[in-house]
Amino acid sequence: MSAIKLRVDYDAARTRRLAARAKDPDQVRRLLALSAVYEGRS
Repeated sequence: MSAIKLRVDYDAARTRRLAARAKDPDQVRRLLALSAVYEGRS
């Protein structure tokens, strides 16, 4: 599996805030997964 670059203008806190406002459960899951990656999890 190859790595992808993350945007530098987002961070874990910002993606969590976006997830809190999102209405679509699939979008919430994806944003929380990105938040975890920004925090250094895999």
